[in-house]
Amino acid sequence: MNIAFRKREGAYSQLICTRDDGSRSESLFPNKRAIPHELIHYVVEKTLGLHRAFYGLVANGAAIAYHKEHNHPLTKKHQDITQNWQSELLVEAIQTTALEHGGSIENFYKVLERLCVDRNIPVPKMNAPQLQAICVELQQYHHKWNSIDCNHQLDVSF
Repeated sequence: MNIAFRKREGAYSQLICTRDDGSRSESLFPNKRAIPHELIHYVVEKTLGLHRAFYGLVANGAAIAYHKEHNHPLTKKHQDITQNWQSELLVEAIQTTALEHGGSIENFYKVLERLCVDRNIPVPKMNAPQLQAICVELQQYHHKWNSIDCNHQLDVSF
């Protein structure tokens, strides 16, 4: 699946997912972060092989709007929501740790565990090299995203 992050002026940019069969799903996302939340999802899910999380569900036919109700699956093929929640909580922990705790690995794991326990979701398995790979790739995408002009896009494959 091709994922396009199209930068727009104003409050919102655009996420466009084109599945291998040519069908599409798209949505707007807020321009309020240095790197789009949806791009962090991509890096986390790709790196950890979470193919039943947000982008895996979209690749298998779920509409992007499905994400807004990720705890209420739409069809039987979307019944297992554990990876989707794990992905969401990983992204939240990354954003929280980077913003509030200065990027400490120890704090990241504490935040992730607290978020998972609060929602009764199993803590995702992730080792230090995977976390390091996520951080390095996010830095690269941060620079790429900030160098893109409005009405241009960043394309990735999932």
